[in-house]
Amino acid sequence: MNITYRVELTRDEHLYLEQLTSKGSHNSRVIKRANILRLADNHAHSHEAIATLTGCGTATVFRVKRKFVEEGLECKRLGNDT
Repeated sequence: MNITYRVELTRDEHLYLEQLTSKGSHNSRVIKRANILRLADNHAHSHEAIATLTGCGTATVFRVKRKFVEEGLECKRLGNDT
């Protein structure tokens, strides 16, 4: 059974991610995860295309999308482990 996690960002989430990626003061991992979510919004790109565009693996894309769908954007702010 293949599980598909659909990322559908609200306007506020999209603006937050856009602002996050435009400023260079964040960890590269956080910026990469934000870019993955922006590219995955409304199923705009496949896992393979997102992986190619962001320079990561398809498993990373899957995990970021799953975490967003299950826990939301506010939970840990894209994986800051604090």
